[in-house]
Amino acid sequence: MDLDSDNDGCNDVIEAGFTDVNGDGILDGTGLDQDGCIIGGDGYTPPTDTNSNGIHDYKEVGPDADGNGIADACDTQDPTDPDIDTDNDGIQDGADLDDDNDGILDTEEGTGDTDGDGIPDSKDIDSDNDGCKDVIEAGFTDNDGDGTVDGTGINAEGIVIGSDGYNIPTDVNNNGVADYKEVGPDSDNDGVADACSPGQGFNPDTDIFNVVGENNPYFTIKNIENYANNSLKIFNRWGVMVYEKERYLNTWDGYSEGRITYEKNKKLPLGTYFYSLTLGNGDAKTYTGWLYLNK
Repeated sequence: MDLDSDNDGCNDVIEAGFTDVNGDGILDGTGLDQDGCIIGGDGYTPPTDTNSNGIHDYKEVGPDADGNGIADACDTQDPTDPDIDTDNDGIQDGADLDDDNDGILDTEEGTGDTDGDGIPDSKDIDSDNDGCKDVIEAGFTDNDGDGTVDGTGINAEGIVIGSDGYNIPTDVNNNGVADYKEVGPDSDNDGVADACSPGQGFNPDTDIFNVVGENNPYFTIKNIENYANNSLKIFNRWGVMVYEKERYLNTWDGYSEGRITYEKNKKLPLGTYFYSLTLGNGDAKTYTGWLYLNK
């Protein structure tokens, strides 16, 4: 009896893939048969399931590929129209430097359509359609998972202020293609892009090399380059922080950063230290343990 079963503002008949020219929520046809079925219409075939997730579109909110709040089946906006406001931030796309608020400038995303879905990358929150949103694959912060970079507001040019966006997007495998423009990388082959695969089966017992010495001159964390938002802190046995690094890339070789007890750039004494590591990118866990400086 419900014309919009999922209450997403798009009538079931349209989301099912049938015709309703007058928008009354009822299948178009020429009449009714004795069983109450509409004759002369295009209904009564399997309803559409655009994303092939086993749930018909009329029974789930969306899909909404361009993130504009309108289910695709009922979205008549032209994504290339400069007068629309793709990200609903109050600034029309023609004057907005970041049409989808993903922390990547439109000039960086360009006018192409990586996944061929009819939505330009500059307006598409998942340009490569790999299920991992551009903001995350670019290495920026999106704690609520809405596909827009976290920040404190929008400036007059449509830029998200107070964010960590608008830096060079991540290219983990250094192949010249930003991760948000190619499927993956997926180092553990679990079908989820590394940037959206919290922990990726991360195991500190096997992925952290605790001894810094002649054979391992730097404190090494396996695949740390896959975690663009990681944060590392190292403490001595008295709890004094001697090293801190955002986006650590296996570069610590046992020198102090000048935290209270030790002078900056001074080699630390041999012995046991303790690390605190967060991987970021959806993995909120803090990994802690020991390391031994032996050089």
